[in-house]
Amino acid sequence: MDARLREVENGRVSSVPAYARRGDQRVQRVAENAAVHTVTVRLGTLNYYNPQLYYRDFTWSASYVAGGESLADASAGVGTLLSVSVAPKAGYTFAYNTGTGKIQAYTTSGTEVVDTTDLLAAVGTVGVTILGTGPTAHILYVSEGGERLEGASIMVQDTVAKDGTDYWTLKVLRRSPTYSRGEQVGTTTLTNSTRGFLANETLELYTSDAGFELSADDYIVLSAVASTAVTEKLQDAVVTLRLRRRIS
Repeated sequence: MDARLREVENGRVSSVPAYARRGDQRVQRVAENAAVHTVTVRLGTLNYYNPQLYYRDFTWSASYVAGGESLADASAGVGTLLSVSVAPKAGYTFAYNTGTGKIQAYTTSGTEVVDTTDLLAAVGTVGVTILGTGPTAHILYVSEGGERLEGASIMVQDTVAKDGTDYWTLKVLRRSPTYSRGEQVGTTTLTNSTRGFLANETLELYTSDAGFELSADDYIVLSAVASTAVTEKLQDAVVTLRLRRRIS
């Protein structure tokens, strides 16, 4: 493969960069020295990922609340949580409540820890093993470093109506081989739960004159989280994302 080209995947992604899947028609070759990079994806392809294991840290609070503590921060970047296990520590056992999305703590007698217990001091941080679907995101661009991201915008092919029940939430993330959960680029999140997206309308997700520095092997992804009732029409929505870069 030409050293000046990268293969960037528009289909399934894992928690580490999948730079290419040869023979897959969704793979695109992208010129590294392009100042503007454009990728078009179908939102519905975000939902088809094989389960994988994630190893995360979970830190207890200094004041436990009966019913458990949220796993949201530790499970960021995971699609659907299929199972969660937490090893016992410091005389406590733990269980994940699938109904509430919280981890509950129990004493050796099997009773739940009482309110206001300081588990931060007693237990601190525990390791959590999560079996879940892959990140709800498309890899859009892989950097070789020496550049800054100055803007990211999307445009939908067909109008997507406002719908408080049936909607997508979109944002741009930067991930790296050592930081698979990623961090949001900018603060803008777009969702058709609060406004419709007009056909061919440019919607900004990130813009900055200073730019966002990209290191070698950082990769930019479009994160799209679906509501629980997304229809086939939204699954088929086609979105073009445009990245504006300044190369050093």
